[in-house]
Amino acid sequence: MSELVTNATVHSRSREPGGHFRVRIQLHGSHLRVEVSDQGGPWTPPDSTDERNGRGLLIVDQLARAWGRTGNDQAGWTIWFEMECW
Repeated sequence: MSELVTNATVHSRSREPGGHFRVRIQLHGSHLRVEVSDQGGPWTPPDSTDERNGRGLLIVDQLARAWGRTGNDQAGWTIWFEMECW
């Protein structure tokens, strides 16, 4: 979750004065879903060649059962991931 929140506060319009983001967490049995919604901005795909930045979504990709994004640069992005919890 911290990787998604960091992306919202660093890479979206949520970082601007008065900006905000929303975190939604759902647990259904052993299934966890986390969503972070921001205020939009340009989408930058994960970059495994950048040694200093851009690894958050790559980490999410390795740890989560599934992840994705919905929305657009104007209305805002929602990045989500799903995991199994024991």
